[in-house]
Amino acid sequence: MKNYVFILFLASQLYGVLSFAQENKKDAKGLKQGAWVKIDANTKAKLYEGSFVNDKPNGLFKYYFPSGKIKAITTYSNEGQKARALLFDEKGNKIAEGIYINEKKDSIWNYYNPEHALISQECYLNCKKHGLWKIYYEDGKLYEETSWKAGVKDGIWKQYFKSGKPKTDATYKEGELDGEMKLFQPDGKLEMSGTYVNAMREGAWIYYLPSGDVKNRELYSKGTLLTRELVNGVFTDSYDNDILKSSYTYKDGKKNGEFTEYYQAGQWKKRMKPADGDFPAEEEEYFDGQKIQRKGLFMNDKLNGKISSYKLDGKLDKIEEYNNGVLISESKGDKNK
Repeated sequence: MKNYVFILFLASQLYGVLSFAQENKKDAKGLKQGAWVKIDANTKAKLYEGSFVNDKPNGLFKYYFPSGKIKAITTYSNEGQKARALLFDEKGNKIAEGIYINEKKDSIWNYYNPEHALISQECYLNCKKHGLWKIYYEDGKLYEETSWKAGVKDGIWKQYFKSGKPKTDATYKEGELDGEMKLFQPDGKLEMSGTYVNAMREGAWIYYLPSGDVKNRELYSKGTLLTRELVNGVFTDSYDNDILKSSYTYKDGKKNGEFTEYYQAGQWKKRMKPADGDFPAEEEEYFDGQKIQRKGLFMNDKLNGKISSYKLDGKLDKIEEYNNGVLISESKGDKNK
């Protein structure tokens, strides 16, 4: 029985040697021919296995992780110049597929997440970005499209909300924004529109409120802001050190509604924001010591009603009563305690 086991052992070893000898063969010119297995000299792990014709990979090749799991499956053709590849992670999930031409990415490449959903589609020409690139939401809906030419953005640039409605619509020319640009709100209404010329803002740029009404207009020349017209909504202004200076409400191009003006007082501080559900505690900035200087109402660019003014210590200084911009009464703060 022992002799029988020993004979089987020798036979298996001999078969392995003969098999390996049959695989890794070179012809008289030193060219790889036939089946081939590549082994890592240090770890002895299999790196790849496949077949060669005149030193060129031919047909199916399998590449492996050190763990022995398949890393890639590649099919070679055209004397090894073209290769169709499937790439995997160590869990066996397909993560990418595409074509190599002369060992460089070419044509369409698709990328997948662990749930097997397509997350991006890339186009190459001689390993340079060329053609339409697409990025998808996790549920498979299209998020972004970008056009490339010889490694440079050139053509459309579009982004979409999960609903499928447009989010961004613009164009590139030789790597720079050029032409009309539009940003949209989730309901499809415009948020902003304007024009780029050689990556610089040019002409009228218009911003919109969620209602669809114009918020403000800006006029540019070669990227330089010439004028800014405030139309509808609440607009703020700050001092040079970023302390809030004022907040005004506009309607139909005029100050209409509440306003507040502030002293140049206070400072930015940091504090820990407490944990909230799945969100851990984190540091945040906040402004401390803001002081109101004056507040009240405007009507058609004119002060109207009660206007309250405050001292720097926060105490009421005075109250003024206006009617259509005309001061009709005034009282000191200490008389209204």
